[in-house]
Amino acid sequence: MASAIRSSMLRYSLRFRPALSPCMSCSVRSQHSLGNKQLESVEYASEISSGENRNVKYPSVKPKYPPGKWGQMDHKYAWRWNDTKENHISIPDVQGRINALVEKEMSAIQLEPLNDHPAALQFRQYATKTEMIPWEELHMLKNEISDADVSLVVNQLGTDITDFLLMEHELLQRHSSEKDQTHLCNSIIRLISNSLITRFGNDYPHLKTCQYDEHVLVCSLWDRHGIERKRRRFTSDSDVLLYDTVQDQRIVSEGYFQAMLRSHYPLPSYVPRNDGISVSSSAPQLKFKPSVYGHEKVQKKKIDSILAGHKLGDPCEFGLVGILSTCDTHSVEERIGTQTARECRLALGLTMTFSWLAAQASNQGFSHLIDLTYPLTSQTILTDGKIFSFLAYQLNTLELWKDDEANPMVNLCWHSKEMPLYHSIENGKINGLNEDVLENLVKIFTAVPKDRGYNMKPTIMQQPEDGYDKQDYVPKRVVVEEVVEEEQYIVS
Repeated sequence: MASAIRSSMLRYSLRFRPALSPCMSCSVRSQHSLGNKQLESVEYASEISSGENRNVKYPSVKPKYPPGKWGQMDHKYAWRWNDTKENHISIPDVQGRINALVEKEMSAIQLEPLNDHPAALQFRQYATKTEMIPWEELHMLKNEISDADVSLVVNQLGTDITDFLLMEHELLQRHSSEKDQTHLCNSIIRLISNSLITRFGNDYPHLKTCQYDEHVLVCSLWDRHGIERKRRRFTSDSDVLLYDTVQDQRIVSEGYFQAMLRSHYPLPSYVPRNDGISVSSSAPQLKFKPSVYGHEKVQKKKIDSILAGHKLGDPCEFGLVGILSTCDTHSVEERIGTQTARECRLALGLTMTFSWLAAQASNQGFSHLIDLTYPLTSQTILTDGKIFSFLAYQLNTLELWKDDEANPMVNLCWHSKEMPLYHSIENGKINGLNEDVLENLVKIFTAVPKDRGYNMKPTIMQQPEDGYDKQDYVPKRVVVEEVVEEEQYIVS
């Protein structure tokens, strides 16, 4: 009985034993062949990649910061500045770049020519990143004139000034108004300029070809690091206003020179731009808000253009001597004191000379976006007709929106003490005519501008025609000869 049951179970197990169907066997074979093909494709791809891996070029990874030095600036904001700079440098002509700088209306700090705040000079130094140096340390204000010629011209200039002052003295005694003092200042500036240009014109050709102008407007703008401002963040929703705090502020300067002398060539630099005190001097620091120094922000400030005292295209585009009137500082001296008035006059000279050189740099294609590749220099005379002081300025950089780590370069200003032209006028005589003032005037006017020997507009793709060598300012008149036929009369 048991054996019969075991035999029946064995037959049942053999009957229902799972067997590989034809479909299952095909599936196994297809999977096997697919695996072989995948293996072959991998091997083939590895062979190709090993042979062509050297020729494959991948897109470059964008660095965190743009090329150059950026100091502590946020990397995203640095890329914004870099994009603005590249867009600006792509403008091919000078006028287009100037228009791009002045077209935007934005909040700015306007540097008025005169500011009677006791700390105004400190802020002007920071705004222009200028190191103030005593006049005695300026060793480059030399020219080819001999000491004997200097003494001769000083005597001749002294004679001219003496005759003029004696002629005007009676008028000043009868009328001592502020208007008369301004008239005296303007007249003596014109006298000194005419006398020196006339006497030195034959020996110094640049005085014959220079341009002399009076009451000249100078306008300029730049951005300065270290002054906070709110910058609007662009959003998809125009109703949502978001702002970022950034460390750069637009600064605008406008003012008049009483007179200026300009030339076709620039003055030589006083010191090297990339060495010495240009980079080793400590930059001025701003410890408080601008309002502490007597300067306030102006909302939506805009200037019409950047002006260096002449129209764009004038061949005499480099400044030699700028003359500023200080008559308006007399009221400051009466109200506040001598020391504040003296610093007020120095701040006036510093601001206007920097603005003048910055505008000259803009005419060469440079700005705070495209920094200078060479220094620009100029000289300034400050006077009210009796008290004189002198400045010599070297503009090294306009990239003032970077911090001191990214841009350690500073601008340099040598300044003299205030000196009286004469002591007094008594009994028809000039007492104590100051020869030091006369000697400085002679040396400043005889400083010779020179050709630098390189392209002064290296970033401008469309180089304008040099107006200095142009001869056809007035087009030639074309005369068409009119031929009149002789009339013949037939006499019958």
